[in-house]
Parts: sequence; C-alpha cells; structure tokens
Amino acid sequence: MKFSKFTLISICVLALLPVLSLATGGGWTETFNSNPAARGWVNDDTSNQLWAWDSTHEKIEAQWSSLKALTHYSRSVELGTPIDQDQSFNLEFDVTFSRFSVGSFSNYPLAIGLYNSSSSGNRSYNIVEWDYYLGTDDTYGGPNYTGLSVISNTGGYSNSSGAYTFITPAYTLSTGVLYHITLAYNGSTKKMDITMTANGSSFGSFPSLDLTGVNFELDRVGIQNWFDDTPVSWGGPSAYEADGSVDNIQLSIPLSISESIWTLMGN
Repeated sequence: MKFSKFTLISICVLALLPVLSLATGGGWTETFNSNPAARGWVNDDTSNQLWAWDSTHEKIEAQWSSLKALTHYSRSVELGTPIDQDQSFNLEFDVTFSRFSVGSFSNYPLAIGLYNSSSSGNRSYNIVEWDYYLGTDDTYGGPNYTGLSVISNTGGYSNSSGAYTFITPAYTLSTGVLYHITLAYNGSTKKMDITMTANGSSFGSFPSLDLTGVNFELDRVGIQNWFDDTPVSWGGPSAYEADGSVDNIQLSIPLSISESIWTLMGN
C-alpha cells in the first residue's frame, strides 16, 4: 500500500496531537518563594499597605477595603504585547481568606485577574477578573456571590448579542478554606470558563461566558482593590473589608497547532 505525502503528514500530525496539547507559548508560574520584586512584581499602593510579601510562608498577604484607593499588586503578562480577544490563555491562583467585614452594599468586589495598566481605572475598562462581592445588595446577583467579570476596552459589559459579560452565582466563601480558581479562555470560540475548588474538592457550578464581539487588551496580572465611589444617593459607598493570602499564580499561553509543530521541529 502506498501513501501520499499528504497522508503521511496527516498521520504524523495526528500522532503528535497528544504532545501538542501540552505545549505552551508563554507565561509564568509564581510561588513567591523568593522576593517577587526581582521578577517584576509591582506594588502601586503607596499609602494603605494592602499588599505584602510574606517571606516566611512564601505568599502574598492581602487586604481588600472598598473605602481605600484603587490599587494593584501586579506583574506583566510578559508576552511583548497585551493579551487580546484572539489569544487563548489560562490563569490559575490560590486564595485563602482569614477575615471578612461585611457592609450593606456590594457595588464593587475584591478581585484577582488581568487588566490593562493604561485604561483600567476605577471605571472598569479592560478587565478579566475573578470577583467576590460582599454585602447584602443584589445589584449584580448577590448577596455574597462569586463570579467572573469581563469589561471591554471601551467599557462595554455585553457581547455582540447583548448578553452580559458577568458570571455571578451566589456562592458564599468561608475563612480558612483554600480556594483554587482557574480562568480559561479560548480565543477561537470566544468562550471563557471558570472553575473553583475548595480544599481540593469541586466548588460551585459556573456557565461558560460568551465573549463574542468583546475586545480587550490585557497587559498585567494582579490582585486588585476596588475603591467604591458609589454616591450615597445610590446606596453607597460600601464598607467591606477582607484579609487573606494569595499564592501559586500561573499564567499559561497555549501555542496554536502550527506553532507547536514548528517548536517540536526545533525551529
């Protein structure tokens, strides 16, 4: 039996697919086992001391307060260009809380995720983040809910079909529990998925988020403190606080199949 060159190439590609699925095009893993400043982590909180590296336990001690200024503890995505809506990526991290002080309003969350350093001010442009909203208000689906927020580079929060770019199930988080969160985005299908575990067991159920028609440019990964500037006439501002720690942050960028083949060939 004779095989054409096309058939042989196809067989080789199929044989390589399990290997290709493991290939990544970029990203990094941060365990905070040494001074994170040496790897480009930046603390832009100059007055409130919300973020601190715990060298003994090798993690970031974090405090969120809705009454303190918008600040980040962040690191570049380190890809040379921002991550956009056509680029697949996975972001994973661990978070454990030691204290919650719950207010009565939840218009802003405590957050960890990706953002754009030049346009993600307190008006929420250019973000893809995991959120936890404290309080009793039901503005975004609460009370006390966990979810995912994506806002475009123009400030839009709906996809091209008009669906909101939020996932907001009402799951209450607890202190003393290790939560592992994974945000997975497929640049081809424009679908974003979030999964969570609590002390190693599955936690919650989250639908896929359709981001078709949503444009974003994300150049940093960070722990974020939102300042709640909601006016009193609207029921704000909220007065929540939370203490905890963040560890084992991993950003991974999958290669396309063509890029993976090129890499495996040694080019």
